[in-house]
Amino acid sequence: MNNYKKVLFGIMVFFVLVNLINVAYALEQKVYFLELKYDNGAITKENLKIIDGIPPDKRNQPEEGYLLKMVSFDEKTLYSVKFNFPLQIIGTSNPDWFDEQGNQIYFPTEEEAGVVTLTETTLPIVVPYFQNAEKIEIYSPENEIVLTVDVSEYAKCKTDKECKEQVSSEDIEIIKESALCKTDEECKDLLTCSSEEECKELL
Repeated sequence: MNNYKKVLFGIMVFFVLVNLINVAYALEQKVYFLELKYDNGAITKENLKIIDGIPPDKRNQPEEGYLLKMVSFDEKTLYSVKFNFPLQIIGTSNPDWFDEQGNQIYFPTEEEAGVVTLTETTLPIVVPYFQNAEKIEIYSPENEIVLTVDVSEYAKCKTDKECKEQVSSEDIEIIKESALCKTDEECKDLLTCSSEEECKELL
């Protein structure tokens, strides 16, 4: 396979995976609404509930920061995303810092800019719902677990077999329309695969 075909194949696999994930999320428009509190470096859970909503776009996550992991009963990472707490509030810019064309010509210090660093804040996070999720783990920027949130009470199944039994005929028909699977069993496998790696193996 030449390089062109490899690139084309990679693009096709990417879009198939995106469509698969979108279809799977569309079947269950439930999300976890998790509210975290930051208090001088300590992270605690303020609120957790299941609501109707839209899964977040992971493309908006920062490159570095805290890490959230959704973990299944068999210790698989179902979902992960990075985030940061909004700890800095920036004041209004001084017009004298810009020239007539609007270009910034003076770069103030944090004190001059009116930057306020908070020591306490809260952050709401929307996380996709997974029927076999057991817990949410929060990692610090240093990759240390700082909080574990139990979500097992919201789970519908624990094992792959149990999860497959939860798939309805309506769900199967919806994903069949995407032409990603042909038989009921193939569709069940796709609807219950718990990571992009597992989904790739089924395509």
